[in-house]
Amino acid sequence: ARVGLTETEAKARFGEKVKVFKVEFSDNDRAQTESETTGFAKIVTLNGKKIFGASVIGAHAGELIHEFVLAMRHNLTLTDLNKAVHVYPTFSKITQAAATEQTLETQISVRAEMVQQIFEDLAVKEGRNSFSSNILSEYFCGNLRAAILIFRWTADRRRIL
Repeated sequence: ARVGLTETEAKARFGEKVKVFKVEFSDNDRAQTESETTGFAKIVTLNGKKIFGASVIGAHAGELIHEFVLAMRHNLTLTDLNKAVHVYPTFSKITQAAATEQTLETQISVRAEMVQQIFEDLAVKEGRNSFSSNILSEYFCGNLRAAILIFRWTADRRRIL
């Protein structure tokens, strides 16, 4: 099932501003329980916000696409969809998984900028050149797991600096 623009169509119209989120059915507990793990949901957005289109391939695709139709009709974002309750274990958690991926990516990006600034501030205070702090911050910011681990630390550290 599909609604709106495909990834190719959106990129042709909007170029680099297009961000795509893809969730495999094999990552969904209900799909695993029902042995329906073949398939995916792909959501095409503008900068991770406005939904341009969605494609759902797999079991229950016809039912799953309606949430994206509604979201597009009412200009809802993936963040808005993530606020809705998605009962566990259901196929609808696929929608929530895509929205959670977008939310995490946004948070990681914001935190990465904060970490970058923190390391630059520390380098200046310690009289070091900022190049070495940039290398360190890129290591942490490029590593999703490390970025999540320092999520709280950055907020606390920012208050101290």
